[in-house]
Formats: sequence, structure tokens, C-alpha cells
Amino acid sequence: INLVLALPQDDDAKINGEVLWVDHFGAVELNIDPVDVMKMGDWVLVRWGEETRRLRVVDSARELNENEVGITTDAYGMCALTALRSHVAELLGLDVGDSVSVESGL
Repeated sequence: INLVLALPQDDDAKINGEVLWVDHFGAVELNIDPVDVMKMGDWVLVRWGEETRRLRVVDSARELNENEVGITTDAYGMCALTALRSHVAELLGLDVGDSVSVESGL
């Protein structure tokens, strides 16, 4: 798999990326480097279309509450939007190729 990493796009360190795929659990895999996200702190704002969600940066979906969406590092070393026992792609209405931005959510 050849992945193209998203890079910070402007002065406020917003990262513009996209949905690469949705795994069989419904996690939304992004082309965003988790190192850049970790620099933003424990909370980030994730935007797509007209939607914005404030998400916790977590090590695992097990740290999340029921139906809470978070952002984590996936098995491929990239960022993923994940949830505990919820299909994130359906919950958020995201699909492959959708544009997503991440910025600090202080």
C-alpha cells in the first residue's frame, strides 16, 4: 500500500487529509500522521463537510465511552477515527475519499 501523508496546511497547524478506507469494524482510516496530531494535545477538532466534532486523542478505543468517537493510531501507524462498539463511518457519515481536517481542540 502506498500512502500519501497529509501535511499541515496553514499557520494554525490545521492538517487537511482524507479518508483512505473504512475497516471491517467501521473505523475510519485517515492519511494523517499521528505524530502531527499528538502535537495538538489531548483534544482535536475534526471537520468534514459541514460537520465538526471535538475528539479525544486516545491510545485505544477501549479508553472511550459507549458511542464516543476518538482519534487513535491504527495498526498501520496512521490516524484513525474509532469508537467502542460503534461503526464510526456510519455514525459520522464518512466514506472513502471524503476530505477531513484536524486542528487543535483546546
